[in-house]
Amino acid sequence: MKGIYAGGDVAAVQGAIVHAIAAGRKAASSIDIALGGAGDIEEVLFERDVPSQYIGRDEGFASWPREKVPELELEARHQGFQEVALGFEDEQAKDTKSRIDTL
Repeated sequence: MKGIYAGGDVAAVQGAIVHAIAAGRKAASSIDIALGGAGDIEEVLFERDVPSQYIGRDEGFASWPREKVPELELEARHQGFQEVALGFEDEQAKDTKSRIDTL
């Protein structure tokens, strides 16, 4: 149907993921043409840099103390359906982030 784009299990019998990906690429090309493009979906819009091999690595990472997430007091937990884990305060989140940024 004109203007309808579908693929994968919706458009055909269940099959391999490769067929769903191929259908998705075909749909993307058709949509590009419908919007006035050339149907070229191979165009690289963003060149990725090669990530550093050291990104996220720190020898002492496993032994870093974890920031404790504040929780609702035990007595208050029995009085309703409030969230138990209250989440980090802004300063706790910033401290955690700054430790990670120093890697």
